Amino acid sequence: MASPQHDPASMDKLPCDVLSNIFFRLLAKQLAQMRCVSKSCNYLLSRSSFIQSHLHRSIHNNDKILLVFYEFYNSYCNPKPFKVTAHRTQSPNLELTNFIKLPVNLQSELTDVRIIGSVNGLICYFYNDSVVCIWNASLSAMLTLPPCSIRFFGYPIGTFLRFGFDPKTKDYKVVKLIRPNRVEWMEVEVYSMRKGTWKLIAKSIPSLVNISIHNTEVCVDGRDGHVHWICYLDDYNSAHKGLQLIVAFDLNLETFRFLSGKLCVISRGHGPRGEDYEYEVWVMEEYGVVESWVKHHVFSHFTGSIDPYGFTSNGEFLFEANEITEDYDGDIDVDAYLALCNPIDAELKTFGHLDYYPCNRPKVVEYVDSLVWVTPSWVTPTVAELHVPKSERDIMG
Repeated sequence: MASPQHDPASMDKLPCDVLSNIFFRLLAKQLAQMRCVSKSCNYLLSRSSFIQSHLHRSIHNNDKILLVFYEFYNSYCNPKPFKVTAHRTQSPNLELTNFIKLPVNLQSELTDVRIIGSVNGLICYFYNDSVVCIWNASLSAMLTLPPCSIRFFGYPIGTFLRFGFDPKTKDYKVVKLIRPNRVEWMEVEVYSMRKGTWKLIAKSIPSLVNISIHNTEVCVDGRDGHVHWICYLDDYNSAHKGLQLIVAFDLNLETFRFLSGKLCVISRGHGPRGEDYEYEVWVMEEYGVVESWVKHHVFSHFTGSIDPYGFTSNGEFLFEANEITEDYDGDIDVDAYLALCNPIDAELKTFGHLDYYPCNRPKVVEYVDSLVWVTPSWVTPTVAELHVPKSERDIMG
């Protein structure tokens, strides 16, 4: 006896809240392809409210993944390709193979690449000292920014870049500072991804403020509408020469301000036993208020030297450990590795041995599965740009 035939349920007939609840659980790449299934799917998946809800779910996923970028000093004599590895924070010693594919412009051995920052799944980088890009690794989508009006003087001598998100206007911005010689004011320019243009900001920060170049290993800046640089005063005629400050840039107002202190400080000293190091973590609880400093953690169970990176979004302490050993011949060997420490139960998880010499310290980015498209607001990506196979594009008719 033949079973009764039923018409297959169409997606278009399902309630919007049911569809949304299903789609929230899918990866961004899968959702980008499903925009081609029907007009109703395309409408739902293109709505900013859905994109933000999907992003919120991705950000608060407990199974965090960290991307470790290795920026080698390349030369024609010793070329090395730009490298990235992926690790789950639950088991960072295991590398996720083929997790993401680097853009074509990062795969050349002679491309000099620097990671600027990462927000909401978008990774900003620049290469060959001039080209700035915003890359969504989830969608394999990349935006190359137009040339700016002020030219580069070489990195990291006098050019300083930051990438952040303005929650008030829902805009992603790149801020570039250039500190030219013998000029009273720094040159500042801001790129708005929403508008697709650069904007010059005149006389905003004096050149006597010297930006430190050794504070960009951790890409956690720019999430709350501000980007920051550690700096010091370089005025030989001032009694405050050498004073350390933080330069903060408001992405909404597009103005600078100075903070007399760091947002988070990690200090090092010898512990009670004398042979081990003790690390204290102080946090500025209320942004910009010096009196709001609070000591949050004390780590006293480390041997050897560590270089702190900061904290992940789920509160784990990320650092680089360096263990120095000496053999019978007097030769010194340094074993370096990344590690995560849970400040509550002191659980320690290591990434394994770091083999990155000669290069900068690795840059660490938290991967976020994201539907945020990297185009100005008036540009709608085509089906081909969504990397949908031709057989699926034909559904569009």
